[in-house]
Order: sequence, then structure tokens, then C-alpha cells
Amino acid sequence: MTFDTYHWKDYEFNDPELEAARSAVESGDDLDAFLKLLHSSEIAAVGTALDHYAYRESTKRFSGHNPFHSQAHAVLQQARALLAKPPMMRSETGARRDGAEHASALMVLLNLAEPTDSGLIANAMRHARNINVIEAAAMAAGTAMSRTSVPDSDLVDALCATIFDNTRATAERAEALKAFDDVTGPEAAKIAVAAIRSNDSNLLAHGALILATHHFATHRDLIEETIANWPDDASYPAEFVQDALEAAENAETEGEGGNE
Repeated sequence: MTFDTYHWKDYEFNDPELEAARSAVESGDDLDAFLKLLHSSEIAAVGTALDHYAYRESTKRFSGHNPFHSQAHAVLQQARALLAKPPMMRSETGARRDGAEHASALMVLLNLAEPTDSGLIANAMRHARNINVIEAAAMAAGTAMSRTSVPDSDLVDALCATIFDNTRATAERAEALKAFDDVTGPEAAKIAVAAIRSNDSNLLAHGALILATHHFATHRDLIEETIANWPDDASYPAEFVQDALEAAENAETEGEGGNE
């Protein structure tokens, strides 16, 4: 089974060489074909290459390697170049959705983002107009923030602008909140608490998960209060929050037993 792309499905290149390069990348590990796409002047070709890089990164735990990993620096530079420009309309790129080139660039930043990319990611989040871009921006943001002890304040502000925007769809707001899943600093805890207090069921549950994962000792009372008010059929991630609470209680019991 071959992988097409995340954001450029059914796109048809007018240049037969680019079309051949896409076919070669889809069906194998042709580095020359990958580079032809990556360094093309056509946005869709660059986006296609970035999607394939991101896909190979996501599947290397099964395949054992990413055949395009040697080009990580060039991939990162192309992603940054795309994010430095305003998102394009689908009528301009031929993609199915607006901002597809931003989504492709952000997908590779899931693995390659550095703290210095925070400004680009924040700008992309602010201009995101669909959940594909929001989800990709949140994942890239999570990577950038997890690689520094003090997350960039502009990036945090951009994420919060989406999280607490009541005019946005709940799914979009929840995706932005997920950016803080692996952030261990106090800022993430503060945002998770605000999400719980928002009374939005999806934000509430995910805020509790963030607290239970990295901030349990300082927010146990709030987590217990949140769980106590959940309905019996509460959906994901409620069960994981409950598991975290039970694990902490078991650890305390074992510790008390060891002290007797």
C-alpha cells in the first residue's frame, strides 16, 4: 500500500517530471525524486515532499528508518520558508483546503521544531482557518515548547487565543490545548486549570489529563473534584485521568506500607 499525501491528494502536476517524481516517492525510497519535489518552485511539489517526510518519520518505528532523514536540514529550511509567508487559498495552490502548505510545513515540525521556530508556529496558529492547520500547528507547538524550559510567550498566547475562543469549534479548541500535553512548566498547569474552569466538557477533560500527567502533586484536589463531577459515560480522555488518579493512590499506599 502506497502513501499519497496528507494535504495534496488528487493534485495533478502539469510538469511530467514532477508527476514522475511523485510516483517514485509514493512507491519507493527514491531520494533524487524526493529532492526534485522538495526543491521545486511549485508549492504543491514542496508540500508533497514535506508530507512524505512527515509520513516516513511517523512510520519509522515500523520500517526502522526514514529514507529521507539525511535531508532533515533542507526539509526544515523549506518548512520555515513556507511558514514565513501568509497561508495561501486553495484556489491558489490547487489543494483541497486553504493553508495546505502551512499544514504540510507544520507536520514536519512535529519532529524537527526548535524553540526558535515558536514565532513561525504562533503566526501559523493565528492564521489557521481549519482544523487540519490547527492540529498540525498544535503538534509543532508541543515539540517546540517541550524543548525549552520556558515556552515562548507569543506561542502560548497564540494557542490560548484558540483554546479560549468560544466562537471556534470545540474540536479546534481541544486540538490547541493538546499542545501542552508534554509541557511540564507552571504555565501549562495554569492553562489546564483555566480549561477545566471553562465548563466545556472536552476542554475540561483534556485539562484534567494534562494536570494528572505532569502536575498531579500540586493539583490533586482539582483533579479529584473534576472526576467526581463526570458522568458515568464520560468519554476520552476521562478514563486516562481516572487511571492516573488510581496509580497515584496505589503509589501512596505502597509508600505508606514501606514506612511501617
